[in-house]
Amino acid sequence: MNDSQYREKRAYPRFPVSIPVTCRDSTHDQQIYAHTCDISAKGLCLLVDVAVPEGIHLDLSLQMLDDKNDICKKGKVVWSSKLESGKYRIGISLEDQKLEAVPIVLRTIMSRRTGY
Repeated sequence: MNDSQYREKRAYPRFPVSIPVTCRDSTHDQQIYAHTCDISAKGLCLLVDVAVPEGIHLDLSLQMLDDKNDICKKGKVVWSSKLESGKYRIGISLEDQKLEAVPIVLRTIMSRRTGY
């Protein structure tokens, strides 16, 4: 497929940024540690060490690097893909209000520049 045939279907832009995330699956009383691959206003792509089935609802806690505060959201796993490394990439659709993606990205960049 060449570039002229590709059409972006996402409603919100994605920003590549790595932020630590703690996911809690209350159904299975499981806590999962992850990092974001990218974020948008309505979703996240996470890198995790364990398989997480589609349809699972998670409580998410994004740990900001600058002030160590947590941003808490609820989400649902909408896709999962196993990587050659044995890790998994999972797509999360946020269930509550939108994530303020741009300020999070800017805070992450600034924290890395200032050494937080």
